[in-house]
Amino acid sequence: MACYYAHTYPGLADVAELDASRLDFFWAHVPTLGLADPLRVSAVSIMGHLTDGACPMPHGSLWVLSDDAAMHPAQLACADVGSCGCANDACAPRLRSEHLTPSFQCAMRGMRAAAAARPLYFPGFFAYRTPAAPQAGVPDETWVEVMRIARLDDRYGALDDPPTSSVFESEMALVGQLWFWVARGSGVWLNVGRSLVMTGPPPPSRTAATSVRGSLSLPAAPTTTNPTCREARARGYDTIQLLRSYGLTYELIDCRGVTRPDWNVTYEPACPPDHVQLRVGLPAPRDAPALAGAGGTSAPCSCDHSYDFLNCYGEAA
Repeated sequence: MACYYAHTYPGLADVAELDASRLDFFWAHVPTLGLADPLRVSAVSIMGHLTDGACPMPHGSLWVLSDDAAMHPAQLACADVGSCGCANDACAPRLRSEHLTPSFQCAMRGMRAAAAARPLYFPGFFAYRTPAAPQAGVPDETWVEVMRIARLDDRYGALDDPPTSSVFESEMALVGQLWFWVARGSGVWLNVGRSLVMTGPPPPSRTAATSVRGSLSLPAAPTTTNPTCREARARGYDTIQLLRSYGLTYELIDCRGVTRPDWNVTYEPACPPDHVQLRVGLPAPRDAPALAGAGGTSAPCSCDHSYDFLNCYGEAA
């Protein structure tokens, strides 16, 4: 494990200072020496988690989010497209600038239907931690570890005039509205800047998220479960934290790109646009309970776009 931690946190002065029980993300190459059986990781869906409230995940459960892994670009098989009558030679439907083509919408449905029979692509797994007390979120101007993956996005139409779908703008993956998971253990750091902290989108039976730190009035209609980045940025926030999004994931949305001319362009790669600054090592100040007493250095993180997950494998400029 010492080698694994040294690779994850280059610049860490002493790996003995790391408390692994406080990590909630592990890379797939984490050593499992000494275990009698291979690690068992559950594929969890948001809706399955919501509808199975009587059987919550035990503390320490290992899991990945199947909803997002199922939308990995490699999952878009020719059969999904062919069955939709798409005949282009690239065997992939095309997007119109304003919304999804009918064939792409059809292919998305095919991907979801076939997901259970296909392998899931994910760079690691999460460890489910039950917080001992209500979370307050990452403090302003603090570094936190994050993760994201390449994901085909099917949330189109909210920015049309008038909107052509029931999808809210706040749900879209855009250059100016970039989604991350908070993943303590990834070794890839993002500074939250001035952050609006919320509980996150609630189960469908509820209608609004709750603000934990900061304030922002949500529009009266349509009712959204969390504010858009345009709304948050207009009030001086750089990021939005969703502490328990649908009761499961801790998500972080970077809003600093909303002033870019291409802010409303759908963004699907794992590596963020160049306005998002990441670091590797041990930046300070940081929100990292596992590394509370650790010392070390940090450096800019350059993400290698040839990978389908967030990383610091690129060459620094």
